[in-house]
Amino acid sequence: MKNRGFCSLGASQFPKTERGCAPLAEWRFTGESRPEPRWLVNYQGRSMRVNELARKCVVFLGILDDNGAFAPYGTGFIVMYGPEGSLFGYLVTAKHVLDDMLSTKRQMVARVNDINGEAQVGNLDAAHWEFHPTDPKCDVAVSGFTASRDTFDFRGVMLSDGIVTPEYITEHDIGAGDQVYTTGLLVSHFGRTKNVPIVRIGNIAAMSEGSVDLGESLGHQEVYLTESRSIGGLSGSPVFLQTVPHRIGLHPIPKTPS
Repeated sequence: MKNRGFCSLGASQFPKTERGCAPLAEWRFTGESRPEPRWLVNYQGRSMRVNELARKCVVFLGILDDNGAFAPYGTGFIVMYGPEGSLFGYLVTAKHVLDDMLSTKRQMVARVNDINGEAQVGNLDAAHWEFHPTDPKCDVAVSGFTASRDTFDFRGVMLSDGIVTPEYITEHDIGAGDQVYTTGLLVSHFGRTKNVPIVRIGNIAAMSEGSVDLGESLGHQEVYLTESRSIGGLSGSPVFLQTVPHRIGLHPIPKTPS
């Protein structure tokens, strides 16, 4: 049996888009097209602990303040997708996080850890983000992500085998009560010199059974509701389904061959 992970935005949506994405900043992704999957959860009896790889798929989003320092606003996560023989990186977040940063009229940035354990900041261009092609209230924003694994320490969730589909939900009887977790930004403790993603645990409260009223700004959306301990900064975070044991398409992206 091939297990998968539940991956979503903080609002628990499964976005789909047919539109392309433009590259982020000047970072460059290089590597092989079919990396090997890794175990995500360490399972020992009843004890389950999230693997560090899950924390490496998130980046911190924010702006530069008057002193040029990073001011955090939310979380983004990296996904990998591409046709057979190729692989492309994308940065996903909640659209309202992007809107909040744009409203400041300051330089938007993404903060990513490098292989030396320090955070590096790259500029985000508002023109390089794409949104749902037909629903302007869908709380999803996507940009291309290109970064070298020779320089940056990150992982990507494979969209080809890392997303729970309706077929997988039916086959494996996924439903309300199943445990989920999310990883992302804690605004009051994001790390002075490097990103320090936190992990929050919860469960599926309701499966998608028709649209849910999410208020005036988001309207009615088809979502999976989760009940989870949350805190400011997790908007835009991925949400993973945790089964016992399970593996998702969270892949190490190989460094450039020597």
